[in-house]
Amino acid sequence: MTEQEILERVAQDALEEQVAADRRIGKHWPGYSCFFCGHLSDDLGPCSCAFPEAFRCAGLKSVCPGCREAHKSVAAHLEKMFAERVARRADSRRSAAYRHLRGALEAIAERLGDSQANRLRSQLGRHADPFDDDAARFRAATLDAFRVSRFFDFQALAREIPEQYKIADIERREVQAYFRRLRF
Repeated sequence: MTEQEILERVAQDALEEQVAADRRIGKHWPGYSCFFCGHLSDDLGPCSCAFPEAFRCAGLKSVCPGCREAHKSVAAHLEKMFAERVARRADSRRSAAYRHLRGALEAIAERLGDSQANRLRSQLGRHADPFDDDAARFRAATLDAFRVSRFFDFQALAREIPEQYKIADIERREVQAYFRRLRF
């Protein structure tokens, strides 16, 4: 076998494993594959994130380390967002965290064609209002959106949220630089 044939075979095997993993997502195979990403893992275990009912990991013992870390990362972002006070300004910390969450979901939907990300984004837009909802209502509506949408790709969301913060920081610096240039 030539080196090119070996590389093609490895790529084909990886593609077949990904297709098989995609079929396992959301199905209970205790001790076999991760409920959220579908990948086979020897280190499956229970998730200890802050929102097990909303993320649908309560009682599951088949969550891989990558998904457990992603759940904790997304939960930390949500906790930070819920801790911010209600402000009716577009530049409030609460609305910024909400905007980053929705932006991350939009990026995932565009890049991966993920209908679950679109569903979650739609549920958030319909039911959770960072400007008008009181703290309890906003928290309940946001967590309910996760539960209702049956969102699974927490690893992609955990990777994308920090990217949204970076994009917002770059945009903020560009706007500041623009206004500095306008000063006489």
